[in-house]
Amino acid sequence: MMTRSLLKRSCIAGLLFIVSMLSVGTGEAVQINPKQMNDEPLEETLGDQKKQRDIAFSEIVSRLEKSEYDRNSSLAKQMANPKQMSDEQLVETLDDLRWGRIASMEIRRRLRESDYDRNSSLAQRLADTWKGTDETRLQRRRIKCFYALLSVRSQEVTDVLCRQLIEGGTRYERRMAALSLGRIEGKSEEVAAVLHSAVVEDEGVMGPGRSIARESIFALGGMGSTGAKTLMEIWGSEIERWDCEEPVVIAMGQTKDKRFIPALIEVLEGKQEMLRDNAAWALGEIADNTSLSALRKYEKDPNAKVREEVQEAIEKIEEKEKGIKKVK
Repeated sequence: MMTRSLLKRSCIAGLLFIVSMLSVGTGEAVQINPKQMNDEPLEETLGDQKKQRDIAFSEIVSRLEKSEYDRNSSLAKQMANPKQMSDEQLVETLDDLRWGRIASMEIRRRLRESDYDRNSSLAQRLADTWKGTDETRLQRRRIKCFYALLSVRSQEVTDVLCRQLIEGGTRYERRMAALSLGRIEGKSEEVAAVLHSAVVEDEGVMGPGRSIARESIFALGGMGSTGAKTLMEIWGSEIERWDCEEPVVIAMGQTKDKRFIPALIEVLEGKQEMLRDNAAWALGEIADNTSLSALRKYEKDPNAKVREEVQEAIEKIEEKEKGIKKVK
């Protein structure tokens, strides 16, 4: 009897579950077919759960693009017509749950048109808002300003990125700051010092490991000779280069600095298979003929990846030498 009772209850529970699933499916039918929705309920859906919100957002963007952001279209709200908004209005809209993403898209478009110049009025406003917004209720806007500033590549924005790298609220924000610093031209020794501090202070976490340190090392590589001294210090310290040996070797190649050739040849001659092919690649990036003799020793290396990178490095150096001879 007990078994039959349990079976009966299980069947009832199963039926109730199926009915609930059917009702959920029916309730979502309108929301997940945005092309059948009028503008007003479409806008209201922006406040719903993520899946429906994303679908509604895509449909709104599609309608705005088709109307060329015309304020006379049926989606003729100020918030929904970003091209008619001032820079100040766009920045203030960044933390709006419904229209923040559209404001972000318009900000990126304007930054592209200004060639990502921080001297544009919009970039300046983003930086000022980021620096001056400390209230808890405005933290979402501050974070959005930071992400928008990641697109700005002029040297003047480095103060924002350096502060966020050291003081950022999350590891992701700090990693993104390091990544963006690597894209900015004309970086100074002060920036290299900040990146070095980020490497030293990053003890790593379970999973991503020392992700902030790795991005900071790549940023140093992008600095060329300015970052070379710091990279040498990191490579010389077992503690600092721990879990980051591969990024350091790659960054050495990125600098194209000849001073790294002895260290890279030592790695190529070593037994760390995960590093040897990267060392060969880095020597090819530096492309100096003083490393040719060392590279030729490994043209028939048993490691296929090492052989491939060695061959490509030799070809790059020989090609460079041919170009020099032609100029002479």
